[in-house]
Amino acid sequence: MTSKVLVTGSPDRVDPVRQVLVAQGMDVVAVDRLEELAGVAAGIPPGSLQCYVQLPVQVSSISTTVVARVRDFLTQGLLARFDAAIRVLPLLAADATVVLVAGNSPGETGVPDDQRARLALLRVLAHSILAEALGDLRVTVLDRRPGSPEEVAKLVGDRGPVPLRTVADYADYRPDVSYDDWRLEVLSLATMEA
Repeated sequence: MTSKVLVTGSPDRVDPVRQVLVAQGMDVVAVDRLEELAGVAAGIPPGSLQCYVQLPVQVSSISTTVVARVRDFLTQGLLARFDAAIRVLPLLAADATVVLVAGNSPGETGVPDDQRARLALLRVLAHSILAEALGDLRVTVLDRRPGSPEEVAKLVGDRGPVPLRTVADYADYRPDVSYDDWRLEVLSLATMEA
């Protein structure tokens, strides 16, 4: 049986992932404009998706103040991902895989950035999906950049146990922070995840 996969995100991110998944024999529904998701979702039977890959979208802002640009970034980017998940959740099979790929960056909008806060919101989305789902749903946040199409495709097909991260993985993840900040972050993650 062919796995049915829904991929959403910006066109420059969706198409390379779609190509890799199709090459692996998967039935891929690609949506590169979130405003089209409702129409596409209406044509997908509930419980029929084996995987949902949520890639970042391009965010633009014509606002003139920094606060308004931050608002635009959040509503068009990170918070729009919550709206997309709400639409897709009923379409997922009980044992489906959800892959949330980080990458919404405010760099192009000229607003201050807080990478940890962005990843925290994406993790909140992951925990929300798990809390809402029935069955053996698996949610993975791909927070390393760049997440290649092949890396995303590997997560789509992986039904094994979630690999544990080593201390070295955490150090690679945040090379820009001091040891004390890094240690605090790791201990906080371990406490939250336990």
